[in-house]
Amino acid sequence: MHKKKKCFLICLSILLPTLLFAGALERYTVQQQTGYSVQRKATVSERVYDDFRKKIRNYTNDQKIKMREYYRNKMKQAVGERNLDAASYYNQLIEILNSEIR
Repeated sequence: MHKKKKCFLICLSILLPTLLFAGALERYTVQQQTGYSVQRKATVSERVYDDFRKKIRNYTNDQKIKMREYYRNKMKQAVGERNLDAASYYNQLIEILNSEIR
C-alpha cells in the first residue's frame, strides 16, 4: 500500500503543473472565424479615393503634409483598436497624399 501512495504522489506531482497551466492557455488559442468575417469586403469604393485626389490637388504642400500627419495618427489609432478596415482606408489616403506632395 505504501508503494501505491508514493506512485500516486509522483504521478500527481508530474501532472499537477500541466493541469494548472492548461487553463491559462485558453487565451492564447486561435479563435474560429465566422463565415461573416471571412466574406466581408471593403466598403470604400475607388470613387471615394478619386474624389479625395481631386479635392487635394488645390491644397498647398503644407496643408497636404498636415493632412498626412493627421491621417497617420488616425491610422495608428485604428491599428491600436484592431480596426484593420479603417487602418487600410487611412493608409490609402496617406499614399495618395504622398503622391501629391511635391
